[in-house]
Amino acid sequence: MTTRYKLLFLCMMVIALGFGFLGMLDPQEAYHFERLHIFLFNLCAGCTILLYYSEPGDSLSPNVRLFLFLSLLYALCAFLEIYAPVLVVTPALVAIVETIRIRRFSFFPVDFFKKTVPVSQKFHHAALLCLSIGMLIAALVIINSEYRQFITIPKLELNMFFLGYSFPLSLITMSLIFMIMEDSSGHDGALLFVTLGKNLQQKQFLISGMGFLMITSITGIVYILLEFTRGYDSSSLAWLMRLHSFTALYGWNLCGLAIICRYNDFPIQLHSNRTIALHWATVMILAPLGCYYPVIALIATIAYAVYLYIVLFSKPDGIATEQQG
Repeated sequence: MTTRYKLLFLCMMVIALGFGFLGMLDPQEAYHFERLHIFLFNLCAGCTILLYYSEPGDSLSPNVRLFLFLSLLYALCAFLEIYAPVLVVTPALVAIVETIRIRRFSFFPVDFFKKTVPVSQKFHHAALLCLSIGMLIAALVIINSEYRQFITIPKLELNMFFLGYSFPLSLITMSLIFMIMEDSSGHDGALLFVTLGKNLQQKQFLISGMGFLMITSITGIVYILLEFTRGYDSSSLAWLMRLHSFTALYGWNLCGLAIICRYNDFPIQLHSNRTIALHWATVMILAPLGCYYPVIALIATIAYAVYLYIVLFSKPDGIATEQQG
C-alpha cells in the first residue's frame, strides 16, 4: 500500500477512536457520535482496505476510491440522520463490492461447497458477500424504521444493524489466519494456528488478535448472562460493553487490517513484542478508562496513533533481522 493511503487510513482510524470518546461530552446523546466511531473504522477504513486487498496492485483502484468516497458520504448522512442519501448511495456501494467479488471469485458462492477450495479463500469470499448483504439489510432496516414500519421488533434498530459492518473485517482476519496455516501445514483448524502456522512476524500479530477475540467472546457471554439476572441495569454494565467494543474493533479487527496494509512488506523493522504490548495496553486499559476520564482519552488516542504509525510506517526488512522482545 502506498504511503499516502497508509497515512489516510491512519488518520481515519485515529479520528474514529476520537469520536468514540466524544460521547462523554454529549451525555444527552444529541448526536450519534458512536455512529461516526463505528462507520469511520468499520465501513470507511476497514471495508475499503478489504476491497483493496481483494484487487491486484499496490494502490487503490478507481472503484475502491469511489467506495471510500461514497462510504464517507454514507457515514456523514447516517450521523446527521439524513437517510435519503444513504438509501441512494447504498445500491452504488453494493454494486462496487459485487463487481470486485464476482471478478475475484464468482457470482454464486459455489466455493463454499467445494472441499478443494482452501478455507482461507472461503473466508475471503464470505467477507465480501457479508459486506454486500449487510448494506442491503441496513437499507431495509432504515426503510422500516424511518419511512414505513412493516415489522415491529424492539431489537430491530439502526444502531444495532450498523454494527454489522464489523463482520466482514472479522471474516477477512480469519482468512489471513487460515492462509498462514495452509501454506505451512495444509491443516484447517484455527485452534492449531499457534503450533502449525509458519513462524512469521504476521503470525505474532494474528495470535495477539486471537487473544482479543477470546476476550471479546468472554465479555459478550458475561454480558448476556448478567442480562438475565435479577436487578439487571444496562447502565451499570456500560463499562463491560465498552471493553467488548474496543477489543472487537481496535483489537481483533485491527490486527487483520494492519497486516493487509503491510501485506507485501513483511518482515518489517519493529520490535513485535513491544509493539503488541502497546496495542494491548491501549485497547484494554487506556481506551476503556478514557470513556470516563478526558485526560486518559487523550493519552489513549495518542498511544493508538503511535501504535498505528509504528505498524504502518516501519521500514521493510528484507533480510529478516528483526529482534524479538
